[in-house]
Amino acid sequence: MNQLNNAFTLFLSLLVEATPFLLLGVILSSLLLFFVDERKLIASMPRHPFLGAVFGSCVGFLFPVCECGNVPVARRLLSQGAPAPVAIGFLLAAPTINPVVIWSTWVAFRDQPEIWVLRILFSLSISIFIGCVFSTQKDLGPLLQRAVFRSRPRKFAEDKPALLQSGSYLLGQSGTPLALDANVLNTPPSQDIQSKPLPDRLQ
Repeated sequence: MNQLNNAFTLFLSLLVEATPFLLLGVILSSLLLFFVDERKLIASMPRHPFLGAVFGSCVGFLFPVCECGNVPVARRLLSQGAPAPVAIGFLLAAPTINPVVIWSTWVAFRDQPEIWVLRILFSLSISIFIGCVFSTQKDLGPLLQRAVFRSRPRKFAEDKPALLQSGSYLLGQSGTPLALDANVLNTPPSQDIQSKPLPDRLQ
């Protein structure tokens, strides 16, 4: 019975500790959605694997969140078409390379500054390396949930104007584009219809 109480207490303590950071991550992801032009932000991100991993790791310094808080932000970046090295670098670097964790590490190991330096260097190196590894994955389908993968922007939808895009294809039940049959589009009108007077055609 005591073990059950201890396990329940530990569960509640972890839940209470993680919930604020999870909410912070959701809020940051929502702010990224409403107040930031995501297309310009994604377009300005470096496409080179190494530079993208470094950029994502450095961006993690600006978000003082833990592992449970940076997941919504990284998921939002991937769903909007951000390069995989940027999102993975941010996902791994944000929990350790941020002002809160850096300061707490310095307070805990003030007498051993080498631990403080090594933690930052190793965390940054690992996040950059893993980001470069994920850059070799061209198809992100196996790495993402189906809902996130389907929400990624399509290339053919970015290059077309909205009017042309909406009139170029039909949407199926799951939101997938359906190609129109070229034979139907190119079929000439019936001669019987052409030979009828205009009032008869309108009936």
